[in-house]
Amino acid sequence: MSGFKVLIIGAGPTGLLSALALQRAGIDFTILERRKEADLNWGASVCLWPQSARVLDQLGLLDEARALHLPMKKKCNLRRDGSVMSWSNMIENIGHYHGHEWMLFQRGDLVNLLMGDLSDIANQLLVDKQVTSIASGPDGVEVKCADGHTYSGDLIIGADGINSTTRTFVDDITPDATSGDFSTTFYGYWD
Repeated sequence: MSGFKVLIIGAGPTGLLSALALQRAGIDFTILERRKEADLNWGASVCLWPQSARVLDQLGLLDEARALHLPMKKKCNLRRDGSVMSWSNMIENIGHYHGHEWMLFQRGDLVNLLMGDLSDIANQLLVDKQVTSIASGPDGVEVKCADGHTYSGDLIIGADGINSTTRTFVDDITPDATSGDFSTTFYGYWD
């Protein structure tokens, strides 16, 4: 592993995919998960669009993922009363036009697949780590957790979901954007 250290906040699909990419690149990381255990079956189904399926392919997990995903060919749009508004073979066409299929998973199946490919998950995934603060300085980043532990690294990946604690802290330490006058010129031609 390199001397570079990444702290990943969140052990869902995004955090685990990030961890796998870092592992493949030889970069040290620690995953901080707020739940008391890594609950593989928490959450609803997860849809991966072709660009995400391509990442699974690059990580060497596409064949295993194909064995787990729930294949779909057609999409049905319903009205509020349950009547059919339209049918579409959009899902099937996505795979044809984008090189990788649209994949639907039970969240637990996807998380289990990703977690199973991490070589030292027992030491790299820390549970019951509710983040209470994030600080950034010249020597890197520091994450404090509710249990009193502090973790240091060079970079943070916030993968803690839609109600991200990380986003809140990062917004607090990000300098306000400055704006000033600028000019824009567009060039073009036609015949």
